[in-house]
Amino acid sequence: MQNRIVCTSFFILITFLMSVVSVSAQRLGINLSGFDVDVEPFAPKVKESYGLKVIHPYAFPLSTFQQSMASLVFNEKSIFGSDKKRIFKNELIKKIAPEFVTRFKEAGPGEKIAFEIYSRSGKKFIQGDTFLTPQGLHWRFTILDWEKRDFDNSDISGVPWTIVPQDNQEYMKWVWKKSKRVSEDLTNWIVLKNVLPIAANVLPAPLPSTEAESHRKDSIMSIENRLLKLEKLWNEKIITEEEYNSKRKDILEDL
Repeated sequence: MQNRIVCTSFFILITFLMSVVSVSAQRLGINLSGFDVDVEPFAPKVKESYGLKVIHPYAFPLSTFQQSMASLVFNEKSIFGSDKKRIFKNELIKKIAPEFVTRFKEAGPGEKIAFEIYSRSGKKFIQGDTFLTPQGLHWRFTILDWEKRDFDNSDISGVPWTIVPQDNQEYMKWVWKKSKRVSEDLTNWIVLKNVLPIAANVLPAPLPSTEAESHRKDSIMSIENRLLKLEKLWNEKIITEEEYNSKRKDILEDL
């Protein structure tokens, strides 16, 4: 009878440990199936509330962005205590970092780069956004390991996870509206102080749609005028036919 109880207890223990290993394997990102990285506008008044001066569009070197992703660590709480893990594993970084670099080139000053990463079941595994300011590269997370948190909630009691600042990283501060002297750490919003904007990598802001259309029309009119002047020079025998054809080709390439 005693042996049966021991065997039953051992079987239950093995089954439990196997389930823990299975869940851990999933949380290491082995079963991730896809991701979305998009340019989105900031929520109303977010930039004003936190004094954000966003520097977009920006040309990130791929290696710099990959290193920034690899440096992010979070602390997951469970019944076994807490466990520090990297947010992005190497395999995922290789796949998703080029998408981030492309979106940073497309984003405007009022926009952020939002991302969602899914498990095979289609459930969101990681969710957040990122953007660049003079203070550094910001990363905000609302979902890690399927567990959700709000951006601006500084209360850490009962939260399933927190980001762990590494060297040259610090939490964004949440400031009480009634007293600008009182602030608290936002433990799911981290700023990488060693990833600062470089002037040479700052790109021109995209033109508003109406202004871009006006610019396009002006450019076409300019090309038409240049072609007319060129044709006049040829008709008046000031340039040769060979020069005319060569210059005409150059002008049409500007279309």
